Amino acid sequence: MNFIFSDMKIIAGSEKEKFAAELFSEEIEIRTNKKPPVFDSRTGECFVELIISDESESEDFSIEHDGTKITVKAHRLRGLIYGYSMFLRKCRVIDGELVLIKDIGGNYSPYMPIRGHQLSYTDMNNTYEMWDEKQYERYIRELMMFGTNTVEACLGDDEKHTDLMKYGFEEITKIKSQICEKLDINFSIFCAYSKRLSDEESSDYFCGCCHGIPRFNL
Repeated sequence: MNFIFSDMKIIAGSEKEKFAAELFSEEIEIRTNKKPPVFDSRTGECFVELIISDESESEDFSIEHDGTKITVKAHRLRGLIYGYSMFLRKCRVIDGELVLIKDIGGNYSPYMPIRGHQLSYTDMNNTYEMWDEKQYERYIRELMMFGTNTVEACLGDDEKHTDLMKYGFEEITKIKSQICEKLDINFSIFCAYSKRLSDEESSDYFCGCCHGIPRFNL
């Protein structure tokens, strides 16, 4: 059975819920060219409500589905992102409207505790060394739509910094960490062994890249 979400609204009350609602609204606009409004309380017969309850570190979330009325409940921002992403993944866009193709009600819990993605910054690719901050955020948001909960920055080698790169290694590490803090996703760092550096120099380089970053999960 299909559920047509025409003239859809997003319901969110708290600050974190409203931030998740804004992210959700942007995702819908990308797909339909229409940005649904956000309300503090339920209104109308077609809405997705985002609720954080019993706030904790749990990534579990639940979805209550009643026709074109959906409530996503989670314990943190990350869980709400996973919840609305489940909704979007089960939708099709038909004539500019979101059409949910199945009942998605139920309780959801990630199968694995660490679901990470390494995001390096080297001269060995032809993509992300040229990205700006907005492109990095877009990429990380899309990773989260499929359940990623960790981004691992791979520190580069200063000798391999190219003219195409928009940022220095310390700056890009901080940018990635800021995005992860904003989106409530874990952030870790992998520092490859460099033959040209002594142990002390390697330690100083690693500490320099870690300095001032808002999120760092071991």
